[in-house]
Amino acid sequence: MNKIFKSVLIVTVLAVATRLLSFIFKIYLSRAYGADTVGLYQMCLSVLLLLLSVSIGGFPTVLSRKIAECEAKCDYSRQNALLTASVLISVLTSALIVAFCFLFKNYLNFLFSDDRCGNLFLIMIPALLSSSIYCSIRAWLNGKKRFFAFSFTELLEEIFKIAFTAFFSIGLVAQITGATAIAVAFTVADVLCAVILIIIFLSQGGRFSKPSGFLELYKSGVPLTTLRISTSLVSSLTALVVPMMLIKDGVQNATALYGVVSGMALPLITAPTTIIGSLAIVLIPDMAQANVLGDTDSIKSKLSYTILFSVFVCSLFFIMFTGLGEELGLFLFDDVMAGEYVKYTSSMMFLIGINASTTTVLNSLGLERKTLLSYFCGIAVFIPLIFLLPSVIGIYSIAVASASMSLVCITVNFIILKKKVGAKLEHLSKNLLLLLFTAPCIALTVFLKGILCVYLSPFFVILFASLISLSVYMLLALSFNLLPFKFTVFKRKKNNAKHSFCRNK
Repeated sequence: MNKIFKSVLIVTVLAVATRLLSFIFKIYLSRAYGADTVGLYQMCLSVLLLLLSVSIGGFPTVLSRKIAECEAKCDYSRQNALLTASVLISVLTSALIVAFCFLFKNYLNFLFSDDRCGNLFLIMIPALLSSSIYCSIRAWLNGKKRFFAFSFTELLEEIFKIAFTAFFSIGLVAQITGATAIAVAFTVADVLCAVILIIIFLSQGGRFSKPSGFLELYKSGVPLTTLRISTSLVSSLTALVVPMMLIKDGVQNATALYGVVSGMALPLITAPTTIIGSLAIVLIPDMAQANVLGDTDSIKSKLSYTILFSVFVCSLFFIMFTGLGEELGLFLFDDVMAGEYVKYTSSMMFLIGINASTTTVLNSLGLERKTLLSYFCGIAVFIPLIFLLPSVIGIYSIAVASASMSLVCITVNFIILKKKVGAKLEHLSKNLLLLLFTAPCIALTVFLKGILCVYLSPFFVILFASLISLSVYMLLALSFNLLPFKFTVFKRKKNNAKHSFCRNK
């Protein structure tokens, strides 16, 4: 495995560990504090995350690309200037939001369905300021390809949240209990992580300097910020429209069905994006450097292998979800409907994965406005479908609408990339073979499930059937040279180009 995929492995392992700790943290909160307290915290957190998308938005992604471009040009002083500008933009925006919230604190309860949330929110809102520094420095680390530090600090934040919440739950500080303890722990953990990141930043040779590049950060950051806010709004619209349309057609348990799909099935279906997202984190600086050096061959090759990687990862999950959908639903959620939904809609993972990959490439090349255009083209298809399809296919309308949106976005992305770098599918036959080999592996999974379920518990049925069928798939992919670990030659070429540029400079 070459350097890029080693980096992907590091980012993926730490990302999975972070999400696992986050899941454990939620279990701990529900048991230690009760559902009512956790509900208050989650309501405050949802509003805080929305405000975070406004204050920080797409600036970290843009900053990562800019830092990587400066790295290719050996312009290290500009890296510090851009980071300082990003911190100032985010901190000042966050400071305005925090000041507004404190000035109108008596009206905060209008944002929440429970009056107790207002005071908790005021405890958590200062974390916007520390998050501004936190996100900017992590973007700097990403652009500099310090992937371990980039990912480990996110894991560290989860550890701090658990540690401080447990500390306050003991009751050593009498005034800090219940939901207040969770809110204080959240803010303290965020501030402490920001301080640690500043120390890492300075120890890695980074410095805060005279800021520059405000306009270019805004030009590229605003489209991504708009995209993230639009995504939140569309998600809210979907939660409102789909149950409403189902009730209109006489479905009595529409809200429960939507809860099963959005809270159980869709998180499973989007699981591959965790791994694909790790590749995106690694590729953003790599492709940004190739772009600034004019190495279009490297960009096209990386794009092709990124798509191949996405298809490979989604195929692994597709085999497991299609063959063991009901068993996974029962084991994870004690709900057959969730498992059936995953089983019948898991093919949409391929479209979601490829869309995520091509969108990453657009952002790496500084085409954030085109990314927003592609997203709006997809939304123009998605919104009519969630109004029209529930009466025809019920709750499965969400999957069809999402898949259609991804397909439109992929099409637009490829048109843009073809014009920009002459992109084309260089490994179409490999992608088709990867898809073809899923069929016998799914059949093998179903066959093994039928035998193992007689003798073993559901957990071991899922474990052994998955391990055997996925091992067979890996062997098939390896035998036909389909594994997408092909970046080494392009990495070397890019490094030589960079060193030559720096020597000439």
